[in-house]
Amino acid sequence: MMKINLASFEDFGEFSFVLTNKDTSFEGIKFRDGFRADVSLTRDGESSVIVNGTMSGAIFMTCARCLEEYEHNVDTDFLVIYKKRLELTKEDEDNDVYGYDKNIIDLYEYVKENLILEQPLKPVCRRDCKGLCPVCGKNLNKENCNCEKNPKISVMNNMKIDIKTTKKQL
Repeated sequence: MMKINLASFEDFGEFSFVLTNKDTSFEGIKFRDGFRADVSLTRDGESSVIVNGTMSGAIFMTCARCLEEYEHNVDTDFLVIYKKRLELTKEDEDNDVYGYDKNIIDLYEYVKENLILEQPLKPVCRRDCKGLCPVCGKNLNKENCNCEKNPKISVMNNMKIDIKTTKKQL
């Protein structure tokens, strides 16, 4: 997985993880094989470690408009502090300091949380995505349809309003 033994370096260490769907599962997040997490660890005192890193790769998402799967590129930097779990204080927990046990830092939870946060609230495959026809459900990016989009509004298309009369009434 994404575990680092703190005994493997003295004051500073660099590590790279290349993730595959076969080896790693992030509960509902699918990513393209080759997703990378590169980290550098710096000891900060006896029990704290500062982790500075980057995540890059592609995650698969479903477009909110057309419901097609597409790849969303992720390229983000992060900085997190890990501290011996037994020495964590309430203030540490409030400041998102993560705990570690037995001299092993496991980056799995942190990377998973960041991937969740990197997902757009409304994923769209492309800016000009036309979405689905609300009447027949066809993907308008792939084919056109002849459906009347909103019958209530189409009645208004035939209305004629006399602007002069309307202004006088106001």
